[in-house]
Amino acid sequence: MSWRADAWYWVLDTAEPEYEELGLSYDKSVGHIRDYLPRVEESGNSDDAELEDKADAGVELDFPEPEPYKVVVSAQTPEMRKAAGRLADGAVTWMVSQETIRNHTVPEVTKAAKDAGRDAPRIAVGLPVCVHDDKEQAVARANEIYDIYGQLPTYRRQLDAQGIGNPGDIAVVGNEGEVEAQLGTFFDAGATEIVASIFPAGNDRRESFARSAECLRNLL
Repeated sequence: MSWRADAWYWVLDTAEPEYEELGLSYDKSVGHIRDYLPRVEESGNSDDAELEDKADAGVELDFPEPEPYKVVVSAQTPEMRKAAGRLADGAVTWMVSQETIRNHTVPEVTKAAKDAGRDAPRIAVGLPVCVHDDKEQAVARANEIYDIYGQLPTYRRQLDAQGIGNPGDIAVVGNEGEVEAQLGTFFDAGATEIVASIFPAGNDRRESFARSAECLRNLL
């Protein structure tokens, strides 16, 4: 098991509604990613980069001291998992169970990377995390905070396919030992790193955040 502290990489996400706010069609997300990735990688190797694809969306960025960096793609569908392995340095997931990581994300991204002659991909698993002694309270709080993911079509289909009713059901909650054990199951499934989204539970939110953050620091 390897706990990573270096979360320096560019994440390309195509989740609605942010994606559509850029003027891009969500149903063509894979094509946009194919067009966009080379421009993103260029930004780490040149002083100026025009991040623009065939659609009417573009961003001009100035990098006075560019440095190469890793790029991982939000990979929620089979086509996006193939793109993540074939064109990027790996994949990042959100609201994805251990079973999906083991049976779909890891093998599909890894195969695509191998077929493209790329290095072994990074599999960054995003998870809501809360260290709290009352599990039911923590799950209920997660359902409140992450309710939107139960309504967005892509995530709703993903949750349904995994047999998960509410977003809070996938949250990692419990005391310090229980949270460590649960996170370990994702590493066992093939995750190379965890991207923890800490959320609070209980009456003292500041203390709740601090307890969760301390737990994660102790795992590094």
